[in-house]
Amino acid sequence: MTVIKKYPRGNDNNFDEWVKKIKAKNVNWALWGGWFDSDGSFSFRRGIKGEDQYYVKLSLKDRDPVELFSKTFETSLTYNEYRTTTPNGQQYTAKTYNSILRGKRSLWFVDQIKKYILQKTIWLKPFLEKSNIQYQSYSESWTREEWVCYITTLLEGDGTIYDRTITSKKYPAIFSNKNYFLNHVIKELKKFNIAHFNDPIITSVCTRKDGTKSNGYTIRLKGGKNIKNFYETILPFMTMDRKKQKVINNLKWMNRSNEME
Repeated sequence: MTVIKKYPRGNDNNFDEWVKKIKAKNVNWALWGGWFDSDGSFSFRRGIKGEDQYYVKLSLKDRDPVELFSKTFETSLTYNEYRTTTPNGQQYTAKTYNSILRGKRSLWFVDQIKKYILQKTIWLKPFLEKSNIQYQSYSESWTREEWVCYITTLLEGDGTIYDRTITSKKYPAIFSNKNYFLNHVIKELKKFNIAHFNDPIITSVCTRKDGTKSNGYTIRLKGGKNIKNFYETILPFMTMDRKKQKVINNLKWMNRSNEME
């Protein structure tokens, strides 16, 4: 593991000052909600002799969002390479950038972000119980801007954007194994006229170790002007350079196509 940017580790003595500094930044919690509802992780370990351990982690092959998380929450940024195996048995070297909040900082983070966690709700339970917080998922309404920020980073994490300058494929997609979640997203984005997605379809089936099966669902953005409007809406909030460049390329391609008509 290589440490790219090191910050002082959190403890009881500097916790209050850290919270004060983070609050002063006016953090966009909906944006981080999209990341942690897709590629972020919430981890709890029951201590055998010591205290229980809580931490939240953002780990990606793309540096940009992780570095932004590290800078925003003033926690160290690291790089790691390790061998891993895909579900079909293929081995490869994973290369990831990582940033973690631990202990009281992770508990506070979960309290701020809980409103925007719609898929990984079960993972919040130990954090909320530790903080004596009663909360019901899907219980709060969101503003249009909250949905725009959330769907932007959810798409960066659990979605696909095709670059029309190098492929004929054009429909952005979001993937999940939770059908009810995708239906909720479709309904809310349509209500605020942010985007119009097709109904979820089953695109994969995974067999668990116990023999039970789990479906993977996909929703795709409907075509035409809807795609262009969606790209223009999310572009200012994007955090991943790789997918942001695809959106920029697509908008340029669409504008050229309109001029040619």
